[in-house]
Amino acid sequence: MTKSGETYRTSFTADALLDGDYYGHGVCHWTLSLVSVAAVVQNRRFVTVIPPVGRYAKGSVTTYFSRRSFNHASKSLVDTGLYDKAGFDHPDETFQINLVARKATP
Repeated sequence: MTKSGETYRTSFTADALLDGDYYGHGVCHWTLSLVSVAAVVQNRRFVTVIPPVGRYAKGSVTTYFSRRSFNHASKSLVDTGLYDKAGFDHPDETFQINLVARKATP
């Protein structure tokens, strides 16, 4: 990932696995099912997920996390956050990760 201001960017290849009959039981078909990012602070992982294809496909997702969780990052935990900050006891004390998936243009 590369940082540009407050934004991190990365690229990945979604076509690395080719359809094929790998085990002699018929052709396996592959597709990208989700993109996940984990921001790591000390021992805490703040994880957000976006399904870029399929039934639940979205082009972007915003995940909210508690600042309290961030302040206790020395304790090991995977924090998956919430999609609506109103779900927190103190919605004003949150931060967000915005994840956007789109096809790269040449």
